[in-house]
Amino acid sequence: MSKRGSCDGVWGSDPVLSRLIGRHRASPPARRICVLHAGLPKTGSSALQHFLSHNARQLRRCGILYPKAGRTRPASVEHGRLMREIAGRPFFEKTGFMPDQLDREIRRVPHELLLISSEFLFGPLFFHPDPRLPAFFRARGYALHLVLYLRDQPEHLNSAYAQQVKTAREGEGIDAYIARRLTLSPPPSGNFSDLRHLLAAELPGRQHFRPYNAALRQSGVEADFLALLQRICAAEGVAERLVGSDASRFRPVARVNETCGPVQVAVARAVSRRLSPRFKRLEWLRASVGIEAIIATSVAAACGREPAYSAMTAARYAHIRAQLARHNDRFARKCWQTSWAEMFPARAPCTLQSNDLDDIQNADQTALAAALVEDLMPKIEAHIDQRIRKGLV
Repeated sequence: MSKRGSCDGVWGSDPVLSRLIGRHRASPPARRICVLHAGLPKTGSSALQHFLSHNARQLRRCGILYPKAGRTRPASVEHGRLMREIAGRPFFEKTGFMPDQLDREIRRVPHELLLISSEFLFGPLFFHPDPRLPAFFRARGYALHLVLYLRDQPEHLNSAYAQQVKTAREGEGIDAYIARRLTLSPPPSGNFSDLRHLLAAELPGRQHFRPYNAALRQSGVEADFLALLQRICAAEGVAERLVGSDASRFRPVARVNETCGPVQVAVARAVSRRLSPRFKRLEWLRASVGIEAIIATSVAAACGREPAYSAMTAARYAHIRAQLARHNDRFARKCWQTSWAEMFPARAPCTLQSNDLDDIQNADQTALAAALVEDLMPKIEAHIDQRIRKGLV
């Protein structure tokens, strides 16, 4: 690893993956760069993807292609399904046409830098490396740059838990969730809290690890990413119009993927506990699509705008920081030449207070959540039955 804010790594020789490489063995006429933004989840990825999607035309004027391929619906702003197909891990059925769409687009649209964004990428690029993804882009003549935003784990686990629960994909309590996330075996189990795996990994291309801390969140992940992109372009000698551009020329976007509140968490958690045991894991991931909107609408009608969910008591916060401190500090000093505590200053205990209904035992809110669950169950079960009839589960 080298330079503050970025880390270098070498994958080694690409394997011969004829199924992916196909006819694209000839290098393009000029040097081209591919920047793969891989998340992590809950580090402003949705906001950044909306920003890139809304400014795709302006980026193209600068020589940067944020491809339409894989963004199959008007509301789709990221490349998750496309990347899953290239990696051979489709979430639903494999279509087979998305990589071909990308090939046609990169041949048709002049560009010097290809920009891809998907949270799916953090797994096969960083935590359980899969050679198929880097091989795909290298076979098309791209030099790789990988971007990953890192967040202090107590905040990260709190946000990740709320996200999983509100989509009805998680039914366990916060303490069980934290214990599981901190004790998972090494990848490919999916434990992205423990950075020792990044220290040990042999990664492809050039890596850029950015701290998703309070200072970055205040200025905005969009501004940070755009500045990083300008530095990459300047170092590589590509997309010179971006290097000299003013960030104000890019359209800002409204905040997206807002957090949920404690009543919504309690309702979704109860729904998941009731319904998810009826399905296998992947079946439930498919069956639960759309449940979040049903619950959120009902909760908003019942109690208005809730405060953001937080389960970080001083004890939980200190426990998580202590468990991961050694590897966090090793990573920070190797990557950023400073301590983890400097990049992510510890929060004062007085600022840490849980509003999880299992913690605060608020009788009125608990009764409201229970009543909402009973009211919503028929509607949610009908929604799932409809998805099953349509063959979506």
